[in-house]
Amino acid sequence: MAAPKIAALLLSLIGMYILFEFSITAQQFFPASMAVLAGVMGGVEVTSTKKVSNNYSNIQILTILFIVMFLGNLPPALILKENIPSISQSTAWLAQLGYTGAMLAAMYTVVKGFQYLEASVGSILGLTEIIFAAIFGVVLFSESISLSLLIGGGIILIAAAIPQIFPSKLET
Repeated sequence: MAAPKIAALLLSLIGMYILFEFSITAQQFFPASMAVLAGVMGGVEVTSTKKVSNNYSNIQILTILFIVMFLGNLPPALILKENIPSISQSTAWLAQLGYTGAMLAAMYTVVKGFQYLEASVGSILGLTEIIFAAIFGVVLFSESISLSLLIGGGIILIAAAIPQIFPSKLET
């Protein structure tokens, strides 16, 4: 891994630390751990997608990803006794279909994008998801703009730009 990518990784971690002001209470430990696990699983998904994107079509890759997600989420859903909406709850099923469509479109664009980017660069760019979540939180849910949001978000944006500004010698 080249120096610019290492610098981008370190900066992105610093930005996330500042952004989230890591003050986790005992009640937040489990959800925070699951968020970290989801991040690790996302990294594995991105890397494995990149490795096979030249050998398989996007539909094949997405099908496998959805099967793995279903099988991975089924045991916790059963253990936690999650509710499944009944057939008569059409609004809930429409929301599920909307979510599935949005997720399919998002994952398709990720798979397609990683055909053109290195996995490490794409992963760092993926951190901008945090920035968009913060923007949507402010715009849609009237959340406040804090100094940590501005500083942490700015550092993450800088980290996402570093691999493009300073490409490694292998890429030039």
